[in-house]
Amino acid sequence: MLEIEHLARYSLLILLFCSTFLFSQKYPNKSVDSALNRGLHQIVNQEFHSAKRTFENLDRNFPKLPFGKIYLCAVEITKSEAFGTEPDKVYIDSLFRSADDLIKKNFSADKKNIWSNYFSALLKGYRAYYNALQGDYFAALSEGLASISLFEECLKIDSAFYEAYTALGTYLYWKSEKTEMFTWLPFIHDEREQGIAMLRKATEHNGYNNFTASYFLIWILENEGLYAEALKVAENMVHQFPNSRFFRYGYAHLLTKSESKKAAAEFQKLLRRAKSDNDRYNQVVAIQRLAELYFASGDYEKAKNLCDEALSIDGFSEYTKSKLSYRLNKLEEIRKSLAK
Repeated sequence: MLEIEHLARYSLLILLFCSTFLFSQKYPNKSVDSALNRGLHQIVNQEFHSAKRTFENLDRNFPKLPFGKIYLCAVEITKSEAFGTEPDKVYIDSLFRSADDLIKKNFSADKKNIWSNYFSALLKGYRAYYNALQGDYFAALSEGLASISLFEECLKIDSAFYEAYTALGTYLYWKSEKTEMFTWLPFIHDEREQGIAMLRKATEHNGYNNFTASYFLIWILENEGLYAEALKVAENMVHQFPNSRFFRYGYAHLLTKSESKKAAAEFQKLLRRAKSDNDRYNQVVAIQRLAELYFASGDYEKAKNLCDEALSIDGFSEYTKSKLSYRLNKLEEIRKSLAK
């Protein structure tokens, strides 16, 4: 359903096969662990310049590890998605190749080493995610399935590898959800409950990345109609990450199910922030949701004014226009219906 904020922004294929987004198991070297913790939290809070600097330093200080290069890709890709801008393909491809070379050179010999499998799973997951964003779905499928297989190998080596629970739980749920009509076949099984259980387990274990499990769990719980639990998880994450649009949009969206006035107040906060940052992309995103809320509540004047405001924002690149096309079309529809 396109109205679900982040299922709209990130295609089903990404959720289905590329759920390694922002995952990272606790690394034994304290300096590496500290840098990952800091950089990943910076990404979640959209502090992309700081995150890039953090991972550049990590790459410089630990040149034999692929973490720095992989997460520099993550920064560029996530920034692109957060602001609707075109990613630097040459930069990303170069980093992916360098990370792949490092893994093959330094970690491919020992197939039973959990970090050897994990680095490959992480890289393939990000490549799958990126390929899906670029519309190369065959490559995304191939890389995504390879990533999932490697995460399964991680669990065979260490059953307490909870970041693998996050990846596999998300995969099992969405795979079962989208093949529901085929569960009568002997080789197709409904593993949604198992997927949700794995995600819940991942959120229960503290680490600098359990927020990723929470992020996916919110949208899965909503898809299951478990709004109260989804809202509770979202409220908790907003409390932990008050500056994160990732969680604030989810929280505001869930509020539209039962508390439209409170939802509108949350979207107003997001709109004010976007205006303060001169972030036109996220202004349109917030305005579109507000216009829908006011239109549904019968406050047609506010809805029309918001449509006029959003549709008057210009200066977007063709790439950004394409990212906003659904929202701009929705705003046009509301404005046309009000003109009758």
